Amino acid sequence: MPFTLLYTYGWPGYVDAVHLRAEDDTTAVRFRSSGCRCAGPAALDDDLVWRSEGDFLSVVGELIELPAPGERGAPEHALRVPGGLWVPRGSGALAFH
Repeated sequence: MPFTLLYTYGWPGYVDAVHLRAEDDTTAVRFRSSGCRCAGPAALDDDLVWRSEGDFLSVVGELIELPAPGERGAPEHALRVPGGLWVPRGSGALAFH
């Protein structure tokens, strides 16, 4: 039976999200929430600061080791949005493919 699980955690000014599709197919991201408009498409081109893909344990391990926003070593600079991250127009929801 196919399943998907999306977990989000909000920091002041940032959001961490983990999308689990299978044990070996997981994506995690951190993006700045200050530019994200919940009522419309998020401007993730400018707000994505960290991303990881792979098996669940590796990806979540990387996320756990990631410094909290504002701490030394925490990612702050925007990354290019990967082709697998899709933001539906007008729905205000994130969908990871």
